[in-house]
Amino acid sequence: PNSIVLSQETAKKYFGNEDPLGKIITVNDRIDFTVTGVFIDMPANSHFVMNIIVPYAENFHIGNDNLANWGGNFSYTYFSLQEGANPVLLESKIQQIITIPIMERFGIKKPYSQLFYLQPVTEIHLHSHRRQEISVNNDVGTIILFSSIAFLILFIACINYMNLATARSIRRGKEIGIRKVVGARRKQLILLLLGESVTMTVLALIFSVFLILLALPAFNSLVERPLHFDPFTNHQLFIGLIFLIIFIGLFAGSYPAITMSGFKPITVLSGVFTRSNKGKVLRNTLVLVQFSITIILFICTLTIKKQLIFMKNIDVGYSKEQIITMNIGDHAVRDNIEAIKTELLQYPGVSAVSTSARLPNDIETFMSRYLNVNKPNEKITIFYNTVDYNFIDLYNIQIVEGRNFSKDFISDENGVFLVNEAAVMAAEWDSPVGRLFTHWNGRTGKIVGVLKDFHLHSLHSPIDPLYIYLNTGNFSKISIKMDPTNIPETITHVKGVMKKYSPNFPFEYSFFDDFFDQSYHSEQRMVSIFSSFAFLAILIACLGLFGLTSFTTEQRTKEIGIRKILGEPVSNIVVKLSKEFTKWVLIANLIAWPVAWYTMTRWLENFAYKTEIGYWVFILAGSIALLIALLAVSSHAIKAAIANPVESLRYE
Repeated sequence: PNSIVLSQETAKKYFGNEDPLGKIITVNDRIDFTVTGVFIDMPANSHFVMNIIVPYAENFHIGNDNLANWGGNFSYTYFSLQEGANPVLLESKIQQIITIPIMERFGIKKPYSQLFYLQPVTEIHLHSHRRQEISVNNDVGTIILFSSIAFLILFIACINYMNLATARSIRRGKEIGIRKVVGARRKQLILLLLGESVTMTVLALIFSVFLILLALPAFNSLVERPLHFDPFTNHQLFIGLIFLIIFIGLFAGSYPAITMSGFKPITVLSGVFTRSNKGKVLRNTLVLVQFSITIILFICTLTIKKQLIFMKNIDVGYSKEQIITMNIGDHAVRDNIEAIKTELLQYPGVSAVSTSARLPNDIETFMSRYLNVNKPNEKITIFYNTVDYNFIDLYNIQIVEGRNFSKDFISDENGVFLVNEAAVMAAEWDSPVGRLFTHWNGRTGKIVGVLKDFHLHSLHSPIDPLYIYLNTGNFSKISIKMDPTNIPETITHVKGVMKKYSPNFPFEYSFFDDFFDQSYHSEQRMVSIFSSFAFLAILIACLGLFGLTSFTTEQRTKEIGIRKILGEPVSNIVVKLSKEFTKWVLIANLIAWPVAWYTMTRWLENFAYKTEIGYWVFILAGSIALLIALLAVSSHAIKAAIANPVESLRYE
């Protein structure tokens, strides 16, 4: 009892470089704890990160809670199972152990069914997305998605190498022919060409290591993770890079090696080979694949951005602007809340003050009840929040039936309820106003009004049944609505009032609209990452197209010279040279559109409220890809078209 264990970071925060063992930490300005240990900081890739550990019973003491209360769902329980234990059997026993005390606590006579399940700790961080998680987990699907995109971009780079290598095969035809004439066997030529590809990959890896070291700080900021790149100490990473080099080198060089090693010496040395169209179909197909992937990434980026804008602009059912919120942990604030409210409201920049257990977009507390009048054996999950008289007005939540909490009704002081439309629908109540309702702690009161549905969670979830209980003494949040004309001065005044009543606690606040945006932070981050991926993909694809166009125009230099001598306009020559590649970009749109539509349709299924993809997204993505391709191709085409034909034909 009264011992506390700190993380390394927390120990340094409070005690600097001093030895923390035996030092005293006072919690909530009233309970002293003695530091008995320091543990290693928990890594970020965990389903929760803790900084302070106290005995379980002491936590209840701090919050004035009852340790013997079996009716709460605020506690997370961990089991260390014996070797060979059966988790399924244990789950069934938990069911029996817990339901009986719950039935006794609430006086439930009929059979009480509640599901309890066990979950391996190693599956929580990437695979668990249940209600009331300790913290927001990562998603293995996101990791697979971004890894797949990374490999697609790598695949585009491999296609570039194949494309340019097969295009250069005309130049290297005589070299291969001479090697065969002097005795080189096909196997030796394949090894030679594959060796060149692997060498190029090794050089690319060395170059990429320097780029990673330069870009890692910015990338860490983007993904909000302290990632490290050190293959010499991370043996798995080192081995992975070795296999990656070998695989990419062999894959990218395989087709050029097999194709060029099969050249017949008599054909390539006679010059006939240089006039062949061999490999043209393959090169065009590879351009098609490149731009199909790029257009898919463009469409995904635009759709995610569109959904993000939709989520920010949708009417969520409450006001978000000019509101600051504060977490309250000081009992002095709780004891003097009415005086604090009065003093804050006397300032002209403050228009409303309210207290609540949760904020309107973050109501995670819930219970299960038999509420449906037509289905008495069917339990309904209903969320709840505890608020004061001013909460509904401050957040401008609409009432569609009945009335708001009011001090004009003395009976409201004993605790009354508001329910939302979703709760009325789930319970199938014909007339909810005036109906008796019971809070989770057993207190009963009347329902005085029905709220218009608002989004108590993010748009990923549908609007759940909700009740709001009037209790001015049970709160952990303060919301303050301000006049928009002079917010900085108002915040300064609020700080002064809070420090007056809570001098030992830091003044920390956040704007509610910023807190609201945090609900969609992962989507915002996804837009940034997708945009980066799409930019990389189009850059790599255009580099390949640029090189391929350069090679093609060089091969057709004499043809262009003859056309100009015969009087063909420069514009016609540019169109002919550009059309050869841009038509494949147009065809790539036809391939990319259905794939992107299917992918984004599946992604949007994660949202209960979502935007339409819209035909303009496909047209815009295709147009951007076509425009960039035209810029890459036309630069060489124009240069070749305006060249002096005498120079092109001089050596003839």
